Order: sequence, then C-alpha cells, then structure tokens
Amino acid sequence: MKCCVVDGCDSPIHARELCVKHYKRWYKYGDPKASAPKTTAAERFNSNIRKLDTGCWEWQQVPGSHGYGKISIGGKQVLAHRWSYEHFISPIPDGLQIDHLCRNRRCVNPEHLEPVTPRENLIRGTRWDFNATACIHGHEYTEDNAYLAPDGGRRCRECSRYRDRKRSARRKESA
Repeated sequence: MKCCVVDGCDSPIHARELCVKHYKRWYKYGDPKASAPKTTAAERFNSNIRKLDTGCWEWQQVPGSHGYGKISIGGKQVLAHRWSYEHFISPIPDGLQIDHLCRNRRCVNPEHLEPVTPRENLIRGTRWDFNATACIHGHEYTEDNAYLAPDGGRRCRECSRYRDRKRSARRKESA
C-alpha cells in the first residue's frame, strides 16, 4: 500500500499521491502542509454579522432549530447572541436568559440584549398574554382555575381536566 508523500504521514493515498487530509489542504490552500489561518472568535463573529438600519446586528449563518445563530468557540457550539453579550458586556448571571429587546432572534447586537429571568423572558415574548382574563376557551382565570406551568406560562385547570379526560378515554378505547 502506498502512503502519502508528506513527511511523517503514513496514511493511504487518496489523490495526487496525498492522503485525504493533505489533499484537502492542497486543494484549499495550494500547499498540502498548510492549515487554515488562525482567526480569533471575535474575527469569526464579526465576519458573520450584517448591520441593519434598525440597529440589529443580524447573524448571517444558517440559524439553529430555534432561529438563533451559533458560533464555534474552542470546538464547542454556543449561541451567538449569548457569546456576544458575554464578550461585549459581561458574563450572564446563573439562572438568567438573554432576552432580545428588538424581538429579532438573529440579532447579536449586545445593546439589544438583556439578561432576564425565564419568566420575564416569557412574559415579554408574544407567546403568552398575561393580561388575558380568560383562556382561549372562555374559562375565567381565577385563583382556583389557573396555575403556573413549569415553562412559566399560565394554564387553565378546566382545560387541563378536559384534556386529561379525553386522553384517558382514548387510552381505554385503544386497550
């Protein structure tokens, strides 16, 4: 078996008498011994943002499953907005989340970010209406009929009981 022509490399040949690793380096940089130029996290961060007229610094890489940008730091993926806040402002206190004041999940401008409790983050979002006096089915939110769910949202006990009865009936039918 022929080996790569680069000194000290015993890997099998892939193409042009080079192993896969050295071939990729030759193809990308023109030299099989070359490696990617070292860039700092801040340089990579700055190369992935676009400054908008709104003041947002929009993350240009493909967002993750929840719409937030990600950046690799030390071989580990971190959320870009969290990195931005910690890099430009200060460490995020334990138990707090970063809220986007501009409501743009791809924004990484530290001036648009604020650490808040999970409950405060939920209240500020559009998902829950904490000013509502009744659930979407018309059941009034009273002390006896409403509770705080683990995700910080308000729930209707009457609707929960109804869902539980329906689920129980379906299980009995399928058994």
